[in-house]
Amino acid sequence: MSEVTSPADRPRAAALGRHSSPGEPGRAPRSFLRSTAGLMALVMVVAVVGGLLITLVLPKTYTTEAQVLLRPRVSSAEVTVTQVATMIGEQSATYAALVGTPTVLDPAIAASGADTDSATLQDEVTSTVVPNTNLIEIDASAADAQAAAQLTKAIADSLVTQIGEQSQVAGEPLVEGVVVEEPLVPTAPSSPSLPLNLAISLAIGLAVCGGIVAVRAAPRRSQSSS
Repeated sequence: MSEVTSPADRPRAAALGRHSSPGEPGRAPRSFLRSTAGLMALVMVVAVVGGLLITLVLPKTYTTEAQVLLRPRVSSAEVTVTQVATMIGEQSATYAALVGTPTVLDPAIAASGADTDSATLQDEVTSTVVPNTNLIEIDASAADAQAAAQLTKAIADSLVTQIGEQSQVAGEPLVEGVVVEEPLVPTAPSSPSLPLNLAISLAIGLAVCGGIVAVRAAPRRSQSSS
């Protein structure tokens, strides 16, 4: 004699049938997530390892800085301190621009013993006037930390010499440059940057993971819509 199912029990029986059938599509999303998650995890591991390897393989560059103060040097009654201070404010950008010229760089290269020339060194040196001050900040880079500090110090000293020569009136310099911040030996390379390389690698890994999900999900969407 067959068992009679009441109308109230039919939805429950149908639900049990769906969960108990191993071939039903309800299991597909979980299977898709499991298989895709493993592949995505592998992609992210490869991305992190790639960022680390790039950081280790790329040549290292060390950067340090020095600061030169411009101050009046008045030895004649014909020129006042106020006049010279005004001139410093007007000419500070010009003095900073001297840092990138052979006039400053060639003596610095000779003094530091750096294996380079002024044309190449121009790309490794920057100089800026600190806003609202008479300070010129000099940044220089080299492949060795000690060499970077020595080169930056030599550039600052060479600039001080040029400031005295360029500001002369009647054989007397009106402006004096003083190195007020000596360059320190950097303890870590300025490039390559491990945090930056990891961030780029992770971004690429996430983009690849997004592509994997889109490609693998496309056939399932077409099947479900058919």
